[in-house]
Amino acid sequence: DMSANFTNDGQWRETETTIPVDQFPAAVIKAIRVKYPQSKIVGGAKIESPGGVLIYEADMDLNGKKSEILLDASGAFVK
Repeated sequence: DMSANFTNDGQWRETETTIPVDQFPAAVIKAIRVKYPQSKIVGGAKIESPGGVLIYEADMDLNGKKSEILLDASGAFVK
């Protein structure tokens, strides 16, 4: 699955593409495992934005609660 977002005047804002968790960079997986050792990654996506910005979205099950976590390719948490 893929979706793209644009401003009202047609400028591209971002594209989100669903990817398998095994396509996340190792640094992203490691950062999640360190911060949330009891969690389960249930899905994911990569989000590309202007300027070459690339963010990974991990869909998480945190003790039965669904959550989304954003990280850059180096494993740093975003937002």
